[in-house]
Amino acid sequence: MFFAANTYAIRGKVALVTGALGAIGQETSLKLASLGASLVLVGTRPKSESEKLCEQINQMDGVSAIYVRADVRKSADIEHMFAEATRRFFQINILVNIAGIALYKGYYTNEDKETIDAGIDINLRAPMELTRLFVKELKSHGREGVVVNMASFAGLVPREHFEVYGTTKAALIYFTKASQYLAPQIRIAAVAPFFVDSPMVNKSVTAKKLKRLLTKLKVGLQLAKLS
Repeated sequence: MFFAANTYAIRGKVALVTGALGAIGQETSLKLASLGASLVLVGTRPKSESEKLCEQINQMDGVSAIYVRADVRKSADIEHMFAEATRRFFQINILVNIAGIALYKGYYTNEDKETIDAGIDINLRAPMELTRLFVKELKSHGREGVVVNMASFAGLVPREHFEVYGTTKAALIYFTKASQYLAPQIRIAAVAPFFVDSPMVNKSVTAKKLKRLLTKLKVGLQLAKLS
C-alpha cells in the first residue's frame, strides 16, 4: 500500500485507527507509525491478536502503540476508546475510520434485518459518531486535526450484490464531502479503494467473480481514456 505524506506533519502526532487489525488497518497503522505517529489501535478481536502489531510499532523509534478492544457500535465502547487514548497520549490528532463489514447473500432482498442493521451501524453510523465526538473535542481545545474515512469503490459505482455495502459507503462519501466546511482547522477526507486481498473480501467474493470485476474495471478505464 502506497502513501504520499508529509512526514513532518505526522511526526509526534497520535492517530486512533478503528478496524486496526484488518488488512487495511494494519498497513495503515504501520505506515503512520513509520511516519512518526503513535497509535491507538481499536478492534473487536482479543488483545492477544494485537500483540504482534503493537510490538512492531513499539520497536520503532519515537513512537508507541496501545490496543483498545472496543465495538464501534456501542456508545460505551466509543467513550472507552477515547478515554484510553487520552489517558495514554493526552490527545488525538488523527482519526482513521476503517472498521467495516461486507457480508453478501446475493441481492439485498436475501439479507436479514440484523445483517443490514450491522452494515449501517458499522460502516456509516460509527464513523459519523466517532467523527462527531472527535471534532467536538478538537474544537473545545482549539486544536487542528484530520479525519480519514475508509469508503469504497462500491460507493461510487453501483453494483449488484453490493446494495447495502455500497449504500453505506456512498453515504460515507457524502458525509465526508458535506464536512468540508470544517477545513482548514479540521480536514476530513475519504479513501475509496477497490478490492484488497483480505479475509473479509475472500469471504464475500469468489476468485471467479473478482476476476470478472477486475476485467470490467480494466475495460472501463480503457474506455474512460478514450472518452
